[in-house]
Amino acid sequence: MLKYLLHPLFAATAYALLKLRNPKLRGYLFAFLRRRYPDRFLCVDQFDYPYVVHTSDNGTSREVFRSGQLDLEKFARVMELLPPEILTNRRVLLDIGANLGTICIPLVAAEHFKRAIAVEPDPLNLRLLRTNIAFNELHDRIDVLNRAVAETDDRTLSLERSPVNTGDHRISVSTEPGQQREEERDRIEVKSITIDAIVKADATNADKMLIWMDVQGYEGWALAGAPQTLAQTPPLVLEFWPYGMQRAGSFDAMLQALKPYGCFVDLADANAVRRGIDELPALYREIGESGDYTDLLLMPVMHADAAPPTK
Repeated sequence: MLKYLLHPLFAATAYALLKLRNPKLRGYLFAFLRRRYPDRFLCVDQFDYPYVVHTSDNGTSREVFRSGQLDLEKFARVMELLPPEILTNRRVLLDIGANLGTICIPLVAAEHFKRAIAVEPDPLNLRLLRTNIAFNELHDRIDVLNRAVAETDDRTLSLERSPVNTGDHRISVSTEPGQQREEERDRIEVKSITIDAIVKADATNADKMLIWMDVQGYEGWALAGAPQTLAQTPPLVLEFWPYGMQRAGSFDAMLQALKPYGCFVDLADANAVRRGIDELPALYREIGESGDYTDLLLMPVMHADAAPPTK
C-alpha cells in the first residue's frame, strides 16, 4: 500500500526536478537516472532548443541534460575574433563530428547560418542527431551524412566506441594499450568521405563555409582529404588534442594540411594572441601528451591581421 501511495509523490517530485534549470541539481538528477535507467532516452525541453539524449552517455548527453547546450560559448568566442565581413559571408556550417547536433542545431536555428551539413558516423549519435534536427523543425536546413571524414573516400574504417562518452568515439588507428584503455573498446565498421567530396557534392564554395571539427585526434587525417577546400582557407575551428593525435598518428598530416593558413588563435587564451601556423608544434609541446586539449580557430593572414582586438 505504501508503495502505491508514494508513487504519485515520487512522480510529481521527478517532474518538478525535470523542469528545473539549475545545472547542479540537474547534474545530480542525470546521475540518478543513469544509474537507475542505464539505457533510456530522455527528452530535454526546458531550454532554448529541445533535445533527446541517452542515459548511457555521461558526456554530451549529460551536459545537454544539465545545461541545455554544449560549446556555444566557444562559438561566441569565434564571433568575437572573426572580422564581421568574414562572418556575414558564411552561409553554410560544415559540422564534422556532429554528435547530437549541439552545434549545428542552435547555430542554424538562430540564423547564424542558412543551413548546415552534419557529419556523424556513430549509429546511436546519428539516430539522436536526426531526431533532434526533426524535433527542432530543421530537417529542411540541415543535411546529415552518415560517414567518418578521412583522407580518402569510401574506405572502411574502424570506429572505437567509448562505453561512457559518445563524444569520445574515435577512428581507431592503434589497438595498443592507451591511457584510457582504448584497446578494450567495442569497434564497428564505418565508411569514409573526404571534406573535398562533401563540398563538391554540396555545390557550395568553401569561401561560404565555416568548418567546425571535433573528431578526437583524427583531425589531421580528416584535413588531409581537403586540399581543394583548405586552399580557400575557410574559417576552421578544431579540437587540438596532442594525446589523441599521437594515438592516431595524425599530427604531421595536420601540419601539412594547414599550410595554406596564416595563423591560429587558442580559444582558451583570454588575450586571443595570434600565433603563426608554424607555432603549432610548440603548442603541441606546451600541452603535452598527458591528455589535455584546447580548441583552435584557424585563419589566413589577411583575416588574422584584420581581426578585432579581444576585450
